[in-house]
Amino acid sequence: MDILSTPGFVLALMLALKLKPLAFSMIATVCSSWVFVSRSTTRRTAWQPLGDPNVKCVAAGNAMVSRMTLVVYLLEARACVWLYEQPMTSLLWQHPRMQDLVRRVLVYQTQMWMGSYGAESPKSTCLWSCCPCSSFSVPLPKDKTWISLVNKSAKSDGTISVSGNSKLKGSQAYPAGFGHATVDFWKNAPRVPKAGVAETPEVFKPGKKFDSWPDADLTEVLQYLACGNVS
Repeated sequence: MDILSTPGFVLALMLALKLKPLAFSMIATVCSSWVFVSRSTTRRTAWQPLGDPNVKCVAAGNAMVSRMTLVVYLLEARACVWLYEQPMTSLLWQHPRMQDLVRRVLVYQTQMWMGSYGAESPKSTCLWSCCPCSSFSVPLPKDKTWISLVNKSAKSDGTISVSGNSKLKGSQAYPAGFGHATVDFWKNAPRVPKAGVAETPEVFKPGKKFDSWPDADLTEVLQYLACGNVS
């Protein structure tokens, strides 16, 4: 599903709206422009998480996260159980829209290792959810040999250069053990819908200063909906 395309994003919105309370949604926005190995290109930092907007993958990543934030608001309003996964070095949650989200709704965060669930590398991972998710924090096995996902080399000035190797892309696939743990997490989530729901985003609030979410590039999406292309 390409949420940067108008039909793809509308489909994501419609799927979220069709979920019943306590239904589960797993979210894993493309992380390639948010992790540390791409920082020399993206120029993202903790104090400048939006990076260099003139870089195509950075602009796309920023818009993607803005749109996914709207989807999370819908999931909150539907009282669904959602889980958002990113590599530990990702700066995605420093995005202004995500920062606004965590100020508005209760969000839990935990660190876990994909290696604890069968991955070939340890892969430190961060999980965010509307429900406590510390059950994912299982220690790494001590008797396993791990593969490296990056290559390191020393430059002439003494600094270390880090780049992804041929194993990095394959690490995007979830190990089966993590899938099983995710199902168990959903089964053990609170079975009573939360008493409150997320505060409605400013873009939907009548009587408030209008926020068109220009960072989510919604103009064509709204035109698409206004033309009655969704039933």
